[in-house]
Amino acid sequence: MSLRLLAPLAAFVVPTTAIGYGIVIPRSCIAGVNALTIGFATTLLGACVTYLAGVRAARRPPRAFRRPAFIARQSSRPTGLVGRILGAIMARETGAANRAAVRALAVAPNDRVLEVGYGHGRTVELLADAAPGVVVDGVDRSHDMVRAARRRVRRLVAEGRAFLRAGDSARLPHPDGWFDKALAVHTLYFWEVPEAHLRELRRVLAPRGALVLGFTERTDAVAAAFPAETYRFYSADEVGALLRKAGFSDVSLEHAAGIVIARAT
Repeated sequence: MSLRLLAPLAAFVVPTTAIGYGIVIPRSCIAGVNALTIGFATTLLGACVTYLAGVRAARRPPRAFRRPAFIARQSSRPTGLVGRILGAIMARETGAANRAAVRALAVAPNDRVLEVGYGHGRTVELLADAAPGVVVDGVDRSHDMVRAARRRVRRLVAEGRAFLRAGDSARLPHPDGWFDKALAVHTLYFWEVPEAHLRELRRVLAPRGALVLGFTERTDAVAAAFPAETYRFYSADEVGALLRKAGFSDVSLEHAAGIVIARAT
């Protein structure tokens, strides 16, 4: 342990010892080796032990907080009261990432856009407002999130500018080439066979249509923080390879708002 870390302890122990044993105890009516002097020494020793233990704990690498399996399953498919609460939390936590992904998608006037895993529905609003005449179609695995998102974007639904349904992005009900753009943020981890979902997204996109995936890249710390039975993380290069294998020919990767954004056409 360096002298710099011991300096605060010395600044407390040295003057306290000098005052206690040099002034207070000698002038007391019970000076000498007794309960007072022993108690004072014990207090100083306790302060030293506590300080040194705190310094050691502070210097130890922090353990990754592992998300409980129940919460991880709720993140994959929010249900019930817990799911609604988690959806509100995720709306705040993922706001910057969703905005960055929408910017990367570069929505144009009159585009038909698909969002996979729209959850709370805030990104549906961003997409619909990104350019005039945009129509957003959404697919989400959670029936509870479908109801919550429909309430949120009821104006867009009433205007025929948003169509939200429950479903699986590996089996989309849309015809070939139906969409100009597609978006999926923080959904890749939950796809058991990502190739199936990406091939289906390629199918429903028009020629030169663009897909944007937003995801957290795999690191040891990230992998340790999430249950492997629910989350599967990928490196940016692995996602690029998956996109090319699914039929996307032009793939770009960039970092923004704490995530990797993969744009493919």
